[in-house]
Amino acid sequence: MAGWIHYLVFDLFVGMWISQDADKKGVHRWMLLPCLLLTFMLGPAGLLLYFLIRSGFNRKLIQDPYAENLVH
Repeated sequence: MAGWIHYLVFDLFVGMWISQDADKKGVHRWMLLPCLLLTFMLGPAGLLLYFLIRSGFNRKLIQDPYAENLVH
């Protein structure tokens, strides 16, 4: 029983952290759905998927903000 409680607490805590961090980073909520489902079912696999999505999202944000305003 203690093992199941440990797994559920880990899954809920990590899911809560993923949701809060994604809100701070501006990650779209639809992108979180697979992460949260994997976190609930497979624990660390969902967290790994979120880190991959977040790193790709951060790369997109690092691009030059003035590049969109250039007229060709």
